[in-house]
Amino acid sequence: MSNEWREMTGEEYNPIVSKTTIADAGNVLVPAYLALIQKGYSVSHEKLGSEKEELWIAENSSNRFVAEDPLLLLGLITLYETRGEKWQASDNEIEAFFKKFGVEKNQE
Repeated sequence: MSNEWREMTGEEYNPIVSKTTIADAGNVLVPAYLALIQKGYSVSHEKLGSEKEELWIAENSSNRFVAEDPLLLLGLITLYETRGEKWQASDNEIEAFFKKFGVEKNQE
C-alpha cells in the first residue's frame, strides 16, 4: 500500500495519521449530485448535439449554474459560496497564481 499511496499522493503513507483522499472519478458523480440536492438546488441535465455531450444545471431561487457534470457544478457553487458575487479573480490574484504554479502569462 505504501508504494501505491506514495505514487498517487507524493506522500508517505501512515496508516495511523492518513488523510482522507477523494479523487475525481466516476464514483463521485452521484455523491456530488446528492450534495447539490442537500444544498437546496434543483438539478437537471440537457443533451447537446451528440449523445456524449450534455450540460448539467443546478438552480435555486436566485442562482443558476451550468457545467459538464455534477462535480463541476458543485465546484462552481462552492466557488460562488466562498467568493460571492465578486467570484472572479483580480489581476493581482491571477498574477500570484501564475507565479506560484510556474505558468507564463502568455500561455493563457
